[in-house]
Amino acid sequence: MENFSGALSKRFTIVVLTHSYEELKTVIEEYIVYYNEYRIKESLGWLSPAQYRRKHLAA
Repeated sequence: MENFSGALSKRFTIVVLTHSYEELKTVIEEYIVYYNEYRIKESLGWLSPAQYRRKHLAA
């Protein structure tokens, strides 16, 4: 959770200027999908967290 919060803060410090709560909510939800499904990590064997989880649940 701490890694996610730090990554979210760094990403949105520069980018986010939303005009409504719904717009902010959408941006954060999209980032959560990116963070879990597409962001690869060296420490996870160059897999995304979701890929890593699926791989190890199947084993």
